[in-house]
Amino acid sequence: RPEAAPEEIFTRDTITKRMPKILDSVLSKMPSDFKISAVLEGVKRLQEEMRSDAQLKLLQSSSARVGADAWNPHLSEFIERGEGWHTAPWWLVE
Repeated sequence: RPEAAPEEIFTRDTITKRMPKILDSVLSKMPSDFKISAVLEGVKRLQEEMRSDAQLKLLQSSSARVGADAWNPHLSEFIERGEGWHTAPWWLVE
């Protein structure tokens, strides 16, 4: 609905509640060998960024699984405009 207030849109609920909850579930099922403080802190930081509408950032990974080299040129456009988790297009933050 174009006239809906931002807090009434399902995408905001997904970014601020559902996605952080999914990350909590991932952490709870993660093997203990992977539960190092850097990983746990990184996930908690990401959850807070999602909840608070932090500005988007470039991906920082050399892993082919992340695809930073492919995604960062597209992310740059939105970062330069100051887009955050709640204002960037749904397809990007999902």
